[in-house]
Amino acid sequence: MFRIIVAGLICSFSCLSVSAQGLIWSLPEDGKFATYSGMYTLNDVQTGTKNEDIATSWKRQLTIKSVGTADADFQGASTPCRWVEFKLIDAKIEDTKLVAGPVGEVIYKVLIPESGVVGKVLDDKNLFVNHIPIVRGYRKVGAGEVENLPAGALQVYPVLTLLMHYREITSDGDENVQAGGVQTAEKLNGKETLESKELRIINSAMLWKNTDVPFGLVKWEVTQVREKKASTEPRSTFVKASEVKTTMTLDEMGDGAQSDLPDNN
Repeated sequence: MFRIIVAGLICSFSCLSVSAQGLIWSLPEDGKFATYSGMYTLNDVQTGTKNEDIATSWKRQLTIKSVGTADADFQGASTPCRWVEFKLIDAKIEDTKLVAGPVGEVIYKVLIPESGVVGKVLDDKNLFVNHIPIVRGYRKVGAGEVENLPAGALQVYPVLTLLMHYREITSDGDENVQAGGVQTAEKLNGKETLESKELRIINSAMLWKNTDVPFGLVKWEVTQVREKKASTEPRSTFVKASEVKTTMTLDEMGDGAQSDLPDNN
């Protein structure tokens, strides 16, 4: 069921032209890693029936690693780049035990130009940063074969995270967090609404950021509401179809990260 839900989200958001993610705020020294764990909970609203809403929860672990450097052609020039790898594992909780999800694990390994990571909403040209560029990359889903990823934008939403690149971010200042050896972090708030004739997505996030953490984030909490209606109906008829909540907190950070994909990937 989880796989079907994710596939549906990808299709829906392709129609809305989304290409963003908010996991990478900075690039650490090569070999650094950060591991997060948390929960992914889906509440599927049973509209128009007498059945109760369907709630499903998954235990989630995400590791982000810097696993190599290379010079590559980017925008017509040789550019310093980093190999960054994302490994996501989802497991369902059944009778207090963890059971691997239908996909098992997902690995993305991408070559990111160092100049493409600016860590802020607007770049030096005052343009909205709505994606992180990649020169090339690889993806492995479950027990499947390694697939090539073309040059373009890093697409980790909504497969690896519900975090987006938010057009407006507000700060509540530093807070105590006590996560992964980090004591304090700056709390940020972001919200994004995406809408088509049949679908509206309201994504609200709280992020805690610390520059001492590889890639920047200490933890995050995201609530995403999906609303739907018929394409011919007015906007006032949007009704809630589902709500997803995810919380992720830093477990560990350190050195010596190595790729989970073969050397030629």
